[in-house]
Amino acid sequence: MSASANDDGWAGKGFAEKPMYREAVGGETLYRVFGGSSGIVGEFFSLVDPADVSSAEFNSNIVKWGNRCLYVARFKVQAGTPMYVGRVDQSFAPPGEEDDEGQWKGGNREALQVWIDRRHVLTALTLLGRPRTLLQDRTVVLRGGRA
Repeated sequence: MSASANDDGWAGKGFAEKPMYREAVGGETLYRVFGGSSGIVGEFFSLVDPADVSSAEFNSNIVKWGNRCLYVARFKVQAGTPMYVGRVDQSFAPPGEEDDEGQWKGGNREALQVWIDRRHVLTALTLLGRPRTLLQDRTVVLRGGRA
């Protein structure tokens, strides 16, 4: 995790380093995995549609935040929406499952996440259809944290 991620508060949001700011061109598709105390409305999204719990966790390291990974929702973004896009911090690892760098062995170090300030989420995103149930190919055990 870089010092700039900590200095700007981005590490606390689960970024590996300071993300890039950009405004949506409009029509981008974002995905939100949720379940348990993590609801459909939130600030964190993926650019990749996960097929199952394993792929959601591999790319987003979201169980760390208390997410049960039960469903995925698909959204379209309005033009001009402020977004921050950056690599996911994969440094969380259950004891005994980290590699020599403290990273979770299964985490995708190149995976990107999108953060949109909650003030914009309800007005800038359009839900596309009903959320679908994620294939439960892995058991999610929460160890505390936030959703």
